[in-house]
Amino acid sequence: MIIGSSNLVLERYEKFDDEKRKKYIGYINESAKQTHKLLENLLEWALIQTNEMKFTPGIVNIHDLSMEITSLLNENATNKKITLRSSVEKDSFVLGDFNMLQLIIRNLVSNAIKFTNKGGLIEITSEVEDNYEKIVVSDTGIGMTKDEIDNLFKIDAKSSKLGTAKEKGTGLGLILCKDFIERHKGYIDVTSEIGKGSQFCVRLPKAHPSS
Repeated sequence: MIIGSSNLVLERYEKFDDEKRKKYIGYINESAKQTHKLLENLLEWALIQTNEMKFTPGIVNIHDLSMEITSLLNENATNKKITLRSSVEKDSFVLGDFNMLQLIIRNLVSNAIKFTNKGGLIEITSEVEDNYEKIVVSDTGIGMTKDEIDNLFKIDAKSSKLGTAKEKGTGLGLILCKDFIERHKGYIDVTSEIGKGSQFCVRLPKAHPSS
């Protein structure tokens, strides 16, 4: 896509008007971002499989982390006229690797934005459940069938489903999330209903920082 579109622009640059040039440059930009994301995911996947990715656990404040991610992704949500908010309590602490946890929540929120229509709502919440911090990313998006949920974390069942604005995905993000969560001795489960949205629930070992 990148090579084809760039060749086309080069060959017909003088013939294209500004609108058409902008259109094809947009295609190139989107393909470049998609390729970059795929390479990132493949690198992270390779590091996990070869045990080269360092796991450095510490006490992580999920409230601060979720606020950082909502700030980071708010422009993406705003562009689709989606409300994105975090309602995580300030004393929500887990024992985990900050970088891995950041990737997990960022991926879940990015996916929620991808599959939520204009005017929708995405919210990050948390609550204590036994010895776990239960972190939930919920959306009012298009939802999923049972078969789609069953295939979410399978490497051999890559999804080709486009987002509500025709966004594409790499098919590896959720698989990486699951691997990272399991490294934390946590787990993830998903509930969804077509036309009503989805909930991704991540349970991670709760931390109790000394006061």
